[in-house]
Amino acid sequence: GQHVKRVAAYTEILCRAMGFSEEETWKVSVASMMHDVGKICVPREILHKPGRLTDDEFSEIKKHVDYGYKLLKNSPGEIMQLAAGIAKQHHERFDGKGYQNKLEGEHINIYARCVAVADVFDALVSKRCYKKSWTPEQAREEILSQAGQQFDPQITKLFDEHFDEFLKVMENYPDAP
Repeated sequence: GQHVKRVAAYTEILCRAMGFSEEETWKVSVASMMHDVGKICVPREILHKPGRLTDDEFSEIKKHVDYGYKLLKNSPGEIMQLAAGIAKQHHERFDGKGYQNKLEGEHINIYARCVAVADVFDALVSKRCYKKSWTPEQAREEILSQAGQQFDPQITKLFDEHFDEFLKVMENYPDAP
């Protein structure tokens, strides 16, 4: 639950920094909350596996973007349509090496590019059953090192410029102990 709230708040920071209107920023932030909805179709034992995934297990995890898109694509309303696009593209990489469709650069929806930075930052700084949490500064360095590769360089720059706001979100939405 907190992951979803943090990703939405980080996405809001990035959208505002991109110069989107308040209404557009709000819609994208709400839509971002559904970025991983497709994980409900991934077997629980794979999602919560402590330790390294096999190639087959990782292939199954990657399908969550397609599952999410299929769950959302026929839903009515602008926010649900935004959510469908974000769910489908938030693991695409700026350099074209992401999944599932190997989209590159500006062929990736701008909202999905914002959510990608928000999602990865939160994943890095969060403890998971298969990894320890990184410090915020370690996560920052990793994201900055991936500008133009995994992430849109413009969004990465904005992430860096608004890093203090990301830290405030972490404080406001901590994981349960």
